[in-house]
Amino acid sequence: MTIMDGSYNGLYQDQRELAKDLVKILQREVLALAANGCIHIQLDEPVMMRYPEKALEFGVSDAADVFLGCPPGVQKTIHLCCGYPDRFEPVDYQKADKTSYGAVLQALDNAGFDWASIEDAEAQNDLSFLSSLDSLGIQLGAVTIARGKLETPNEIVSRAKLALKYLPKERLMLAPDCGLGFLTQELAEKKLDSMVAAAKIINNAY
Repeated sequence: MTIMDGSYNGLYQDQRELAKDLVKILQREVLALAANGCIHIQLDEPVMMRYPEKALEFGVSDAADVFLGCPPGVQKTIHLCCGYPDRFEPVDYQKADKTSYGAVLQALDNAGFDWASIEDAEAQNDLSFLSSLDSLGIQLGAVTIARGKLETPNEIVSRAKLALKYLPKERLMLAPDCGLGFLTQELAEKKLDSMVAAAKIINNAY
C-alpha cells in the first residue's frame, strides 16, 4: 500500500493488478534475503494506518503474500505509524487515526505476522487493544522521533509496564516510533541509550 501511495501510476487501469505485481516484486526480494540467511525481515507499511479500511480489505493480505515461501524461521515484521512529521517539533502535523491500531493489528495477528512496530511515544495509545492479540509481538515506540525532549529510562519503563499488562515479556520489544532523521546524532544516541537502559530494567524485573 505504501509504495502505491507514493508512486505515480501511468499504466495500470486496475489498482489491484498493480498491487499484485508489486507483491511479486517484493516477494522476490524477501525470498532473496531469506535465502542469504536473513531471519528478521520488516515490511514498511505506515499507509495502512492512513487507510485502515483498505488495509483490512486487502492491504494486510497483500502484505502477508509478500512473505509466502519464506522458511519457518523467518520473523515477519511490519511497521505501522501514524505519519512521519514534516519538521522538528511539529505543532499541526496531520496524523492518521491512532484508534485504528486495534483492528489493523488484529488482522495482522490473524494473517500470521510475528511482529508489528507501532508508534506510542508520540501517540500515547490506549494500549488495551493489545489484549486481543493471540500471538503477534509488538515493537513499542518508546522514544519520539521529532521532539527535543529526552525520554528518561523510567518514563519508558512506565509505558512498557502498561503494555505488559496485556502481553508477555517475550512479545514486547522497545523501538523508536520511526526513523530518527530529524534529530542530531547526539540526541538520537541519548534517546537510544535511554531505551536500552529501560529494556535492561524491564528484563531484570520480569
